[in-house]
Amino acid sequence: MKVYKKIIPETIKKLIHGLPPIIYSDGQEERSFLNVDDCVRCIWESLSLHAPYTLVNVVSGKSHTIEELVDILIKISGQDVKPQVRRDEIKRNNYIFDNSKMIGLFGNET
Repeated sequence: MKVYKKIIPETIKKLIHGLPPIIYSDGQEERSFLNVDDCVRCIWESLSLHAPYTLVNVVSGKSHTIEELVDILIKISGQDVKPQVRRDEIKRNNYIFDNSKMIGLFGNET
């Protein structure tokens, strides 16, 4: 996970400088990211929530592979670059979380 700790900002930095982003593995690890609007909405609505105390994962129920994420950022940048896929031997983990409590309390993601 440490190698992908900052995948979005590091990919954006590379693209700003016209450099190809680096994918350290085969890029098939999955990650869930949450739209900032949904995060703010859930936090705001929680301030007036009249429910028993509970922990809630404020996360997206949709996941993307690292490869998909990098491809999305390249497309947004409008650059004609291909990522460097290094296929290093690193520990591969998917980070996908249960957002059912979030949806039950605050509704679906936008």
